Amino acid sequence: MGVYDSILTECCGAAQGEKAVKQIVFIANNTSTEFHRPKSAISHVLADRAAALFHVVAARRLLIDVYAEWQRRLRQRAAVAVAMGAQPVPSLGPAIARILRQYPAVRLDRVRPSGKNGRILKGDVLAAMEDGSAYADDDGGGGSGGGGGAGDSQPPAGAHRSTPPPLAARRAVAARSAPSRSAAGAPPPAGVPAMDASSGGSRVKYHDEPLSSARQAAALALLAAKRNIPHRYTSVSFELDALLALQASLHGNAAPSAASITITDFCVWASAAALSAVPEVRATWDAAAGRRVASRTADVAFVVGTPDGGALTPIVWDAGRKGLATIAADAAALTDRAVRGGGLDPAEHTGGCFCVSDHSAHGVAVVRPVVVAPHAGHLAVGAAGAASRPSPGGGARPVLVATATLSSDARVVSDAAAAEFVAAFARAMGDPEGSLL
Repeated sequence: MGVYDSILTECCGAAQGEKAVKQIVFIANNTSTEFHRPKSAISHVLADRAAALFHVVAARRLLIDVYAEWQRRLRQRAAVAVAMGAQPVPSLGPAIARILRQYPAVRLDRVRPSGKNGRILKGDVLAAMEDGSAYADDDGGGGSGGGGGAGDSQPPAGAHRSTPPPLAARRAVAARSAPSRSAAGAPPPAGVPAMDASSGGSRVKYHDEPLSSARQAAALALLAAKRNIPHRYTSVSFELDALLALQASLHGNAAPSAASITITDFCVWASAAALSAVPEVRATWDAAAGRRVASRTADVAFVVGTPDGGALTPIVWDAGRKGLATIAADAAALTDRAVRGGGLDPAEHTGGCFCVSDHSAHGVAVVRPVVVAPHAGHLAVGAAGAASRPSPGGGARPVLVATATLSSDARVVSDAAAAEFVAAFARAMGDPEGSLL
């Protein structure tokens, strides 16, 4: 045992001692003719001492015995701690540690482990939280509830139960505490979780909500897009003051029956102009043939949210040859049918070569959209923010600046073409009146 003490003393005094002993045992068991020197410093110490005391075969036996002695002493210390009233610390994974941080009232000593060697699993904790066995008994104080008696007495604060109380007892405690909670006042306001983390009283209950078919389809499309399409991101900033002034002027001079021109309409129009200026972006990717397919027309789709939580991408076909008013009328009709009407035909929201989305209404400054086939690019415009720009007469002038981010398919659009496209888009959005003329 003196040899064990010598090696274990060095091992205990070094960091990662147990790991070093395991490494030595592994090397000893897998060495046939030469006792190889391990890499770590503590392993060097152990290897040199073992090799100096015995020959190779004896060193192997010694190191295996040292590891067994290490484990025995660890178990002995844990048994002594339990005998003195301390609770042994179970082996926990990160998921259980996160649950304990979120719900401090959970008692691990009341959770029945189902893992190997008594290991507590995440499912064990969730099941115990669901049936209430993971919490300390809380009968709410019998006097306040009006029904407390001798049977409602609580155990001392330092008392410890080795096993959870029976389910019937827990239900009885909950039944006694319910009147006291209802008599204490109104239920908590909506949106507040029904859990008292300090006492482990009421429990948070969850329920699964099935996804609609539209959201399932959108999730599958986004997953396939991120997995199969190499995304490239290019951003540009532009001023919105001239565009907002033109929008107000057009609304003031428009006929009552004319469709109002939205920021999305400007985005579709400016994207079509940029697609005409940079034809390389006006293309799609043929996955079956593995090649780029150029498009003769600028068919621009735009994102519309549906009442069931999904999204559709109606297409303004050949937007490059349409004026701003025509694009606005087409987009308004498609949006109305997608949101409030009978829906869109598949031919009206399937296809196209490009997509735009306006996030200014949500207050999001920068968005990195996902390119969904067959589109070669997706441009997202964020909300405008106050900024300052140099004034021609000197000084600075306040302006509204928005950021547009282009996500493009790297197989179809090059870096140079992406940069040219966002520059053309920014010019059209920054000076829409000059671009229209």
